[in-house]
Amino acid sequence: MDKYKISELKQVGVDGVAGLIVKLFKETPYNEKWSKSNSRIRVLDCLKHPRSVYWKLEINSKLAGFIISYNIINYDGFYNYVDYLGIDQKYQGKGFGKKLVEYHQKYLRRNKVKALFYFGYLKSRSWRFHTKTIGLKEDEWKLLIKKFD
Repeated sequence: MDKYKISELKQVGVDGVAGLIVKLFKETPYNEKWSKSNSRIRVLDCLKHPRSVYWKLEINSKLAGFIISYNIINYDGFYNYVDYLGIDQKYQGKGFGKKLVEYHQKYLRRNKVKALFYFGYLKSRSWRFHTKTIGLKEDEWKLLIKKFD
């Protein structure tokens, strides 16, 4: 079995995460053309949030995945919004993503966070992972978006 380690993502890990975002999101169904520079800026912006919660997953001492999220206050306490969750494709389906999410959820429970929100892509291969493996459920809220040219 591969050795894995989950730890807090630090500034020194930003380039690796930015590269993994470029790699993961260029594939179908996303087909997003992230540049390494824009991806790096996005990750740094996320990490600057005053209540950000972020983890990296290393397998055999190499970056294999990450979660970037942040807590926001609501009327009944804090809610956690996962901005990014990514696992390198060569490690998908081997239980590492589940371990990373379980680690994240334990942290949230210890810190009295009331709920976890994740905006997933219905057409992605990971949708089954989100709903079956880690137990996320759809609710009556829907994300609305308007794109500009």
